[in-house]
Amino acid sequence: MKITIIGQGAIGLLWYYKLSQCSKNKVTILCSSSIAKTPSEMQFLSDGTWQKAPLTMAHKKNLMHAELVIFCLKAYHYQAAFNDYLPFISPSTPLILCHNGMLMTESLPAQNSLLTLLTTHASKKHQAFAIEHTGQGTSDIGLLCGNLSAKTAKQLTKVLNNALPETIWSEHIQEKQWRKLAINCVINPLTAMNNCDNGAITRQKFLPDINAILSEFIQVAQAQQINFNLTELTALVLNVAQSTATNCSSMRSDILHNRPTEIAHINGFIVRLGKKLHIETPINYALTQAVTELSNQGLPNKKSSTS
Repeated sequence: MKITIIGQGAIGLLWYYKLSQCSKNKVTILCSSSIAKTPSEMQFLSDGTWQKAPLTMAHKKNLMHAELVIFCLKAYHYQAAFNDYLPFISPSTPLILCHNGMLMTESLPAQNSLLTLLTTHASKKHQAFAIEHTGQGTSDIGLLCGNLSAKTAKQLTKVLNNALPETIWSEHIQEKQWRKLAINCVINPLTAMNNCDNGAITRQKFLPDINAILSEFIQVAQAQQINFNLTELTALVLNVAQSTATNCSSMRSDILHNRPTEIAHINGFIVRLGKKLHIETPINYALTQAVTELSNQGLPNKKSSTS
């Protein structure tokens, strides 16, 4: 399959490396214009040994020939990426979106079949084009909008699963998207604001904040016909925080490394959708404002951390 990856982040490079290991795939990567010079190969750390793989660069004009395009970008880069690349992509080419947070429906392109890829695999950059697969996980893929035949859905799932198992097709991908969003709405801002690892938010003192965040979240989700139980959702979030106790959340890591955060597409998404639905979300609004301010100012006494 002819596949183009858009984005050279840790997850984008992980999918590029894994997909390119299959001889049946012809995989290219399209990097951002901020990369002045791209190398001819990437490095992948496996079992303590660095492996090398050729980097085959794509260009906008090559996109028309792609049979699948996978966007692995920060949520705030999608609108610009759609504007830049969609004119070069065939309307018949499926697009897979892989990112944290949620994109507003009205910002999504209408001409292509859009799928979302939710993954729990962890990848870490050691250098610009050198990564390590730091945590095994699973991936869910499903259709967000547009039309996709059962045959194509099966083919795409098989290609991804052969590269990076286990990848599962989901008919209920939006519910899983919202479940992941709930986890991000709690763990990301609380760890960022308190400059702590994920496990710290399982302490009793954080429970009122967690319940308040999720109570607003559930109201907004319910208005979208996505139903959650507060007790069960709280237990899920705490379980994830505990199972990743020593991890640094992506939002905290972004602030520690002076990068923009995705708060506008996580808690900020709940705020914007709540406003549209006339649902009050003061807690999520306060978190969005606080993290935005923190992102601008930076954390005091920054300590080294990895994402």
